[in-house]
Amino acid sequence: MSSGNLCEVSTHTREIMMNNKGTTGTCNYCNQSRMVGCDIGDSTEERNETATLDCDCPEAQKNNKAQEQAEIAARRIDELFGAEAAEKGIAPLNNESGIQILKSIVMAISDYDMESATIQLTKRCKAKIAITKKGEIKVTRTETMQYESTE
Repeated sequence: MSSGNLCEVSTHTREIMMNNKGTTGTCNYCNQSRMVGCDIGDSTEERNETATLDCDCPEAQKNNKAQEQAEIAARRIDELFGAEAAEKGIAPLNNESGIQILKSIVMAISDYDMESATIQLTKRCKAKIAITKKGEIKVTRTETMQYESTE
């Protein structure tokens, strides 16, 4: 980015510069300084996080996509296993620690520490969380019904 050339900066940065709001932050990946719309009293860490979210370097973009996918997957867990499951006609999992474990797995997958996990939550309920080839985190709930007849 050339200094002083507003045509080459993002719309977000241009708005900050025009309104004289914000300070600078540094991308956590490429170390490029950016104007950020933080309050002057915000910590350096907060300003750098904001700069990283606004940066277009490949590593920042990869990280931002991973964070976005983790947020989406966490909502899916709530929809499939939490109280929101009842709205879909699915019995909610009455086990908050189980739901927190699933969300921890999502974070590990979004941090590229693992690719997938399958957990048997109850005798009938199984959860599978995996990253797809497109980089999306897929959450699946499987309910198993077994019928047996004895004479």
